[in-house]
Amino acid sequence: MSSSTSEGHKKIRTSVSFTIGDNMDDDLRDGRDQKRLYRSRREKMLSGVCGGIAEYFGLDPVLVRIIWVVLALASLGTAILIYLLLWLIVPERPGHI
Repeated sequence: MSSSTSEGHKKIRTSVSFTIGDNMDDDLRDGRDQKRLYRSRREKMLSGVCGGIAEYFGLDPVLVRIIWVVLALASLGTAILIYLLLWLIVPERPGHI
């Protein structure tokens, strides 16, 4: 069996496991298809937190920033504290990724 056929089978297996839920936990435990939250290097205004959240969820960074501002105003500043904590906790995306 060629390596391209083997890779094709892996892709199909991954697609099927996410569709039906078969072996999904095993795939995530092995480190395959695991998403990680990073601060963005490309979509960065202050620290890249909103850009990283947008990249993680596949959203427009402007939309995430608008939602964050609305939450900051509605929460009387609690969202700002959460932003600062995320700035400290969430690592910046490595340069090679």
